[in-house]
Amino acid sequence: MKAGAALAVLLLLLPVALAQQAPELSPYLPGLQPWKLVKGDEGSAMLGSNVPRVPEELYRVYVSANLHGSLATPLVDEKEVFLTDGIAVYALNAENGKEEWEADVYDNFKGRFVETYALNEHLYVATSRTPGGGGRSFLLALSKSTGRVVWKKEVGDKPTSNMIIADGRLCFGTVYTEGLVRCFTLSGEPVWSTKVGGNVRGLAASGDVLYVSTEGGEPSKKLYALNLSDGRILWSYKHNSIVKSPAVKNGRIFFVDSTGSVVSLSEDGKLAWAKKLGAGSDVNGHSLLAVGDRELYVARTLGEKPLNLFVLDFSGKVIGNFTLDKEEEPGRPVAAGDIVLLPVRGRDYGRVYFLWRGTTLLYQVTYRGEEVFTPRVSSAGGAVFAIFSVDRKRQMLVILGDKKVPAIENVTVAGKVRSNEGVKIRAVIGDRESAIYRALLFYRVNGSRWRAVEMLPERRYVVEPAGGYGLKPEPFAALIPPQPAGSVVEYMVAAIDSVGNHALSQSLSYLVTEPEEEKERAPVRVSAAKEERGVCGPTSTALIALLALALLRRQNSR
Repeated sequence: MKAGAALAVLLLLLPVALAQQAPELSPYLPGLQPWKLVKGDEGSAMLGSNVPRVPEELYRVYVSANLHGSLATPLVDEKEVFLTDGIAVYALNAENGKEEWEADVYDNFKGRFVETYALNEHLYVATSRTPGGGGRSFLLALSKSTGRVVWKKEVGDKPTSNMIIADGRLCFGTVYTEGLVRCFTLSGEPVWSTKVGGNVRGLAASGDVLYVSTEGGEPSKKLYALNLSDGRILWSYKHNSIVKSPAVKNGRIFFVDSTGSVVSLSEDGKLAWAKKLGAGSDVNGHSLLAVGDRELYVARTLGEKPLNLFVLDFSGKVIGNFTLDKEEEPGRPVAAGDIVLLPVRGRDYGRVYFLWRGTTLLYQVTYRGEEVFTPRVSSAGGAVFAIFSVDRKRQMLVILGDKKVPAIENVTVAGKVRSNEGVKIRAVIGDRESAIYRALLFYRVNGSRWRAVEMLPERRYVVEPAGGYGLKPEPFAALIPPQPAGSVVEYMVAAIDSVGNHALSQSLSYLVTEPEEEKERAPVRVSAAKEERGVCGPTSTALIALLALALLRRQNSR
């Protein structure tokens, strides 16, 4: 092929090269979950989205979120935050905190209060009876976008538990007069009702099983397992003291009892272990524990101060703890990836600790108030949504997040570029707010499709550093496989932090030489385009020139 013909062919390839400028990063981003339930199934039983290690306050807004003497839990999807104060339900824009709508349940439904709520296709709300007890409770489905009632159903007695949505069922428990667990379809049709007695307080689910705790009388010393499809009682475990609300993970059920013990059962209701730690529960009977992917986090409220958070493995062994300030009292922890969010109440302040795996303090945020309730915390979409009290009438929603992309520096080729050898690419990568979730080396040969290679930290530690790799800038490296002599290899480095912010380096390239050529070649810069959030595509002019050079070298060597 003559030089002119080779150049003509390469110019024909120009549109293809332009179409493939930047690799697609979306398949590599972390999954950032919403927060749909006050307390829920195995996927959301105080288990939240990844969050920053060192966040910044994105915004704060005053809200009404006092739910019957305690703070409400924010429910969060991709666009809205939903709150209640027992009288009305509110939707706020998740990006800026501005109110989008208000649904006044108390006025619209003749004096009924919001008792429990959950989020799915709609926002579902279960109400109390009327103050005089004459009217029955309602189950409402509200439009997430407008707050209008999509459907309503009369459901009987007053709800007393959290609401749970699992396996296509919407379930909650009722007051002592009946002590029922009731389940409906997501369109409001009743499916089953099962009597367990007492005030039904805590629900958790895994697969097709619903776990139930109650308060009041002998039933309060039992944990029940019900079939989610038809409400049959599969088994009940009788304990020696009052059972607080359960959580479930990997076929194990965990709860706190009224003596401060942490208890674990097998999935068939047999006692696995019990450990007396002074563990706490709140006024609604919810255990102050969270279950992570590998560990159990339990807040201690009984015994001498200062109080603390215990970290246990799933066999019940205490493997760490974090000690609070002397006068602080803990609330319900949230396991958010490798970060545990621990809300606490001080004498005149609310605080949230950001703890690396429950033991090492990375960050804390504190807000003072005249009358302080324990903060409520949710994590969703890579941010923390926390409710703090200012006084009995005013509450504040604070959003803590990270909008900064990771830094990528010093992208270099280590060693010589030869056809019989792989090529190591190094870069210094860091993210001081959220650490590095993944570092990737993208490369393509002669304008082909992008391929990805995982980049690993070059400095390895016995234990992963607190906060994760890249919280302090780290050298990362990866190897591009050997390529034939004359190939033009283009490469870019991508860095993704723990909350999904991402960046691409500039495009660089090198020409693969024959093995006998000893001359070391420095990387050729293809593009110096200004970096934007997550996209920094190369121009193709230099790539085309390099390809032309490679073809000419092959032609001349014949």
